[in-house]
Amino acid sequence: MRIIVLLLFVFCTSSHLLSQELDSESLKYWFYRDRLKYFVYPGAEEGASVLMTSRNAYNSDGCLLQFNGAEWGQTRKINGYYLGLLATEYKLLLENGQNEDAFRTLQELDLALDALIRMDECEDIAPWNLWVKATAPCSAKSKNSPSMSLI
Repeated sequence: MRIIVLLLFVFCTSSHLLSQELDSESLKYWFYRDRLKYFVYPGAEEGASVLMTSRNAYNSDGCLLQFNGAEWGQTRKINGYYLGLLATEYKLLLENGQNEDAFRTLQELDLALDALIRMDECEDIAPWNLWVKATAPCSAKSKNSPSMSLI
């Protein structure tokens, strides 16, 4: 009998609790999603649609290590997260009826997949993996801002 009362109590109290507020989490997501534009430049040219790992990096002492600079490290791993983000965003936007936003996200996902294919094709060319840094778009330098640092 105690177990039934305990389970009933847990069920009744947990049904009224929410772990997250939808509005604040949604605003937080779109804020960071908008900020992502400083770390990736979608496009079909070489170096585009490849996510940077940091911009204007600071060391542990708070000193600026590089200004007007960007880093690409663990590119495949970071781009995997980016592809997952875009695929999830596309599905959720489509389910929510935001078809125009879903179409733009699908285009960005297509460009990111094309970038992954381009990087895979360059693995046979020496020097390996330097292609990502050497062919970064010029817009990576022009949109740089001291306030945009690590992801």
